[in-house]
Amino acid sequence: MSRLDSEEKEELRNLKGEVATLRQTQATLRDNISELSEALTNVSENQDLIEDLRQKYVQLEGIVSLLCNNCSRQSDDDPEAQGNQPTLRDQNYERLRAELDQVSMIRIKRSMLST
Repeated sequence: MSRLDSEEKEELRNLKGEVATLRQTQATLRDNISELSEALTNVSENQDLIEDLRQKYVQLEGIVSLLCNNCSRQSDDDPEAQGNQPTLRDQNYERLRAELDQVSMIRIKRSMLST
């Protein structure tokens, strides 16, 4: 076996440098893949939470609608509601409506975040 001349030694050093660079790149890619995998898991979990919130919103919207209809019917029959004074039912209706509006805003914000 003949000894390596200086040109071959230089080429070997360059190749070793390229191998080291490739190994660093490979390690970086592994880290990036791990981070992306974790991010995808978080996105999936967030989508599940968003879907749960949507279902709860629909349920809450139905309940509020029923309560509003019930309050309207009872207010029509209630002499106390004929005056300008808000009744307890009216106050509850307003409170429920405000809560529904808050849930609506949360739903809109979550929807915007998921896109």
